[in-house]
Amino acid sequence: QLTLTSASLDNSQSGRIASKGLVLSTGAFDNHQDGRLTSTG
Repeated sequence: QLTLTSASLDNSQSGRIASKGLVLSTGAFDNHQDGRLTSTG
């Protein structure tokens, strides 16, 4: 299990990851409201 904590990522509840203009939409990450990213794959 991989957990990434970064303030540079804006994790929305829809599963999108926005970082400096880059938007990544994936179901492989469980985005918590506290900013952690947990890999579900």
